[in-house]
Amino acid sequence: MADIDLLKVWERGKNLGHADTISVDLERATRGQSKSTLQWISIILWIELGLNVVLTPFIYVWFKSSGLSWHFWVFLGIVGIYLAYYIFLLRAIRRFDFAVSVRSGLKKVYRYLNFYLLHYKVVIWVLFPVSYTYGVISGLAEDGNPELSPRRWMTLIGVSVLFNGLFCLLFNWLINMIYGRKIKRLRGMVMELEAVE
Repeated sequence: MADIDLLKVWERGKNLGHADTISVDLERATRGQSKSTLQWISIILWIELGLNVVLTPFIYVWFKSSGLSWHFWVFLGIVGIYLAYYIFLLRAIRRFDFAVSVRSGLKKVYRYLNFYLLHYKVVIWVLFPVSYTYGVISGLAEDGNPELSPRRWMTLIGVSVLFNGLFCLLFNWLINMIYGRKIKRLRGMVMELEAVE
């Protein structure tokens, strides 16, 4: 599907006087691609949802043994938001209607994938650095807030910035490699269809 130039196929069909047949073939091919993309996203969402549900009790035991009470409630609130997010996306994908026009169908798929990608961007660029910083501050507090020399502070800050930067760039590249191509392809298909219509 990625190798098909939708605009050329559409124009060729119009020139031959078979615009209706070409649009039906185009709709069938596009619908198949969109359906497989959504099914794949749905499988990934189910895996992530399952991992969150399975790992939450283990994290609760760890929090309980550490004596961190309010931290667990914050964590549980975040997990609750993520579970609601997963359920929302799974329902939206399940209710997706492939009987709609190709253009509006592709726009919906594009919006779902963009929203899904935004979730990873928030985790990578916001939640990870914040949780890392909180972990460093908590670790220093457990050690009784040791007096660090300016050189040690600079080393700690430098290592933290370097580690966070490399982690964020690596995972951002990975997520873009997995999802970015699909999103760009769908956006290109939507733009081609809108240009023709």
